[in-house]
Amino acid sequence: MTKRNALLIQKLMGIVLLIMGAIVLFTDVAYDPITQTKDGTTLLFFVPLGLYLLITKKIVITVNTK
Repeated sequence: MTKRNALLIQKLMGIVLLIMGAIVLFTDVAYDPITQTKDGTTLLFFVPLGLYLLITKKIVITVNTK
């Protein structure tokens, strides 16, 4: 796998993590606060990791093609 392909996959994973963070944020805001507990702890993992995968030029992930 070339470096360009690995960086492309890494950036796509970063976008997916940011989308998952947006979904968690939307569900926390959209539900009734009386019947649903609001917990945004997963945002502490999804958003920084997604941003790091998007911004960095190093290959952080490894993809096995075997």
